[in-house]
Amino acid sequence: MQVPPTSLPPQMQTRSRPSHGFTAIELMIVVAIVAVLAALAGPSFRDLMDGFRVRAATEEITNSIYLARSEAIKRGGLVSVRKNCATGTVQQWECGWIVFTDANNDGILNGTDAVLQTFPNLPNVNVNHLFNGAFYKVDRWGQINGLGAASFSITPQPLGVASRHATALCISSGGRIKVTKGATTCP
Repeated sequence: MQVPPTSLPPQMQTRSRPSHGFTAIELMIVVAIVAVLAALAGPSFRDLMDGFRVRAATEEITNSIYLARSEAIKRGGLVSVRKNCATGTVQQWECGWIVFTDANNDGILNGTDAVLQTFPNLPNVNVNHLFNGAFYKVDRWGQINGLGAASFSITPQPLGVASRHATALCISSGGRIKVTKGATTCP
C-alpha cells in the first residue's frame, strides 16, 4: 500500500529551501563570545609580548658581543661597540648600537672606521649599560674594556624593574656571558 506524499492540497504545499548563512542573533552571540575571550586573553598576551621583547633584546646584545669579540681577535683589537644615538643618557641603549673598527681606539666612529654591523632600535624595551658608558672597547684577546667587564639591564616598558621579565646580562672580563632573569644588576 502506498502512502500519498502529503495530504495537503497542492496550493498549500511549500517547498523547503535550504538555509544559507547565519541569523543576526547568532552572529551577535558569536561576536560577544569573541569579545569576552579577547578581554580575558589581553593581559596574558601583553605579558607574553614583554617576555618576547626582553628575550629578543638579550639575544641582540649577546650577538653584538660575540661579533665584536670575534672581529677584535681577527683584527688584532681596535673594535668598539657604541650606542647609535645621542639622545638620552649614556647608559640608555634602547636606540640601538653599532659594532665598528676603531682605528684610533677612542670609541668614536670616525671617517677611517668601518661599521661592521648595526643593531636597530628596540621598541618597548629599556636597555641600560650598567657601567654608564656610551661605548665599550674590545681588545685583541677578546676582552671587553681591558680586564674590566660590561653589563646590561634589559626591562620591558613601562613596567621596568617591576616586571618578572627583567633581565641582567653580565659579561665577565674573560668574555663569559651570564643571563640572569628577574634581576637588573650583576653580582
